[in-house]
Amino acid sequence: MSKDVGKDFDIREFRDCSCLRLRRVAREATRVYDRHLEPTGLGSNQLILLTMLHGAGEHYRDGVTAKELAGHFGADPTTLSRNLKPLIRRGLIAVRADPTDGRSRLLRLTAKGEARLREAGPHWRKAEARMQSALGEARLKSLHDLLDRAAAGLQF
Repeated sequence: MSKDVGKDFDIREFRDCSCLRLRRVAREATRVYDRHLEPTGLGSNQLILLTMLHGAGEHYRDGVTAKELAGHFGADPTTLSRNLKPLIRRGLIAVRADPTDGRSRLLRLTAKGEARLREAGPHWRKAEARMQSALGEARLKSLHDLLDRAAAGLQF
C-alpha cells in the first residue's frame, strides 16, 4: 500500500460518519426499550425475536428455520443462536428437527412465549411513547419511513 493513500484525508471526518450516528441512536433507543421491558425479563432483541416467531407462526404452521429467522432478523446465524438460547431454555421457544431436512431445526413460539409477548405489550407501549415524546409523532413516522428506505437501499 502506498504511503500516499489517504494523505489528504482528515481523520476528523469520521466524526460525521453515518455509521457512528446510527449506532449511537440505536444504542440509545435500545436502552429505552430495554429499561421499559425489564419487568418482563426480556430485552429488546429477545422481544423482536419472539415477535418475529409469532409472525412466522401465522405463515409457517410447523415453525421456521433458524436460517430463515436470521434473514428476517438481519443477523448472522451465530448471533441469532446466541440470542435464541436463553429463550429456548426458558421455554418461550420450542425447537424440533425439520422432518424434511434433518440438518435444520424448526423454531416456533410456545404458549408461554406468546403469554410473555402479551405481558410485554404495555411495557413496549411505554417505550414507544417515550420515543414519540422525544421526537414527536410526525418526526417518528418520518424516521420510520427513512429507516425502512435505508434498509431496503443498503441491502447487498
